[in-house]
Amino acid sequence: MDKGDWWFNLRPSNTEPLLRLNVEAPDEVACAAHVAELQAAITGADGATGADPLA
Repeated sequence: MDKGDWWFNLRPSNTEPLLRLNVEAPDEVACAAHVAELQAAITGADGATGADPLA
């Protein structure tokens, strides 16, 4: 998904029972912040998947 100055790709692994998240941002600090944002959106406060706050 293209979010302007950063992007991410979330997909299931073909070889392991997990999701793969790729993130690219202008710098390491921004990348870390976006990873944390995506992890929170994916798991939600209670650990369950919720509404899509990235839409």
